[in-house]
Amino acid sequence: MGKLGSPDGIDTLEKKLYDPDDGIRLTAARNLGFIDHPRALDVLIKTSLYDENEIIRQHVVKVIGNRKAVEAIPVIEAALITESDVVRANSAQVLGLLGDVTSSPTLIEGLEDPFHKVRSLSAHSLTAIAPDEPEVAAALSARLAVEEDDMVRADLAWNLVLAGKTEHRALLRELLFQEGPEDVRAEAAQALGEVGEPSDVRLLEKAMDDKKG
Repeated sequence: MGKLGSPDGIDTLEKKLYDPDDGIRLTAARNLGFIDHPRALDVLIKTSLYDENEIIRQHVVKVIGNRKAVEAIPVIEAALITESDVVRANSAQVLGLLGDVTSSPTLIEGLEDPFHKVRSLSAHSLTAIAPDEPEVAAALSARLAVEEDDMVRADLAWNLVLAGKTEHRALLRELLFQEGPEDVRAEAAQALGEVGEPSDVRLLEKAMDDKKG
């Protein structure tokens, strides 16, 4: 019934969200996502956003973002402050997808979160919803000044450039060739691919050659 988009199936699908089988819960969540009805979205937010299965949680993120369900903002903001690591990270991402500038203060708090993914996703969401706000650039700069995680440093620098602080391209270039985790260099490369200067193309080519070599 969910696949047909009928709200008649909501009660049945909601029960299946508590099934111990991941596949059944995922199918139920997907079918609820096809139902364009406020209660279907409410069930997903209250139940599947907190599922132990990351694929299910990511599905809820996608549904909320695609629908621009601004009515979900209060519960998502609360989750960003109080919930588990993964749920807080998902919540930071959702707020960026919803695109409401009133979420900026909550996301600025997210820059101080103990979980590195929350800090990274809060940075991305801040520039997605308020790239021209001086408070956003100031918060990103303040966090970068004390940040020790190189992945988060890459994301902070990336978003500072998006916010107009182009001097932070230098950090991205540094991280591109820094010894350490490959994913940090990949993040720096992706960032420079978006916010770099024409001359950075040669740096990216060199980084690719070094990786092959």
